[in-house]
Amino acid sequence: MHQLRTILIWLSIPFLCLRVHSQIDPLYIELSSTDSVFKLPISAEVWFEVRFNCVIKNNSAQTIWIVNPKAYKIFPHPWSISINGQEARFWSGDPRCAPSFNKSDIIEIHPGDIIKRSFTWHYFVGNFTRAPGNYTAKVRYNYSPGATFTMGQSPNKLSNVRSNWSNVTEFKIQ
Repeated sequence: MHQLRTILIWLSIPFLCLRVHSQIDPLYIELSSTDSVFKLPISAEVWFEVRFNCVIKNNSAQTIWIVNPKAYKIFPHPWSISINGQEARFWSGDPRCAPSFNKSDIIEIHPGDIIKRSFTWHYFVGNFTRAPGNYTAKVRYNYSPGATFTMGQSPNKLSNVRSNWSNVTEFKIQ
């Protein structure tokens, strides 16, 4: 009985290694804010936003196509931001007046490639605040073709891919 158990363990080791290897995210995302302190405008009517940069790496063996964080008219938006632990999807835009989802909103990333993109956290994102204080932020990407629709360019080319949360970056609003 002991020999049979030993043989089964040895036979299962390659499958355990495959399972661990397959858990590596195809997308690696590193987030940073463009500044450590963002000053509120004097008037509450003046537009205020926090700017972020992200580095995105394709860790998979295939070319993948993802949505630009600045894209509109993709519902729900595949990018999410967590601010102090409160998650919200990026704004998809107003269906009547935002620019249509178009070919330039689809980013092609070859295996091993690293790209940089920027985006803003602003009034139209569900967890936005203008309250002074210290904040932490992280982002992730989660595209599921069956649960998404667009107004404009077809999303058919987009890869069914998701990432873990990025690193956490800190910033201050004052």
